[in-house]
Amino acid sequence: MGSAAVACGRPRNAIYVGFSETEEPMITAIVLIRTEQGREADVAQTLIELPGVAEAYSVAGPYDLVAIARLRQHDELADLVAGKVQKIPGIASTTTLIAFQAYSQRDLAAMWDLGN
Repeated sequence: MGSAAVACGRPRNAIYVGFSETEEPMITAIVLIRTEQGREADVAQTLIELPGVAEAYSVAGPYDLVAIARLRQHDELADLVAGKVQKIPGIASTTTLIAFQAYSQRDLAAMWDLGN
């Protein structure tokens, strides 16, 4: 089963994205974006102005930009990606990944310090 301890089918060291006991979980999506040549800066600026887009990064490799979206409902995500992101002038294509769990050294350290 690997090195992660599992209780009730959930890894003990997993941080569930955007979830707290008082709030409903957030859906986090990673949107990989290919832009038309020379359009990265314009597209990135437009992306970060969209409600639900938390961050945008220029990257090396087969994609030009990566956007991190955080929303409460899947239909909001569908509207954001299909209804807004894909219609931004200068975007050639997108690939969207849905996050199930987030692992972070900072968050894991904080989790272990809760009882101290």
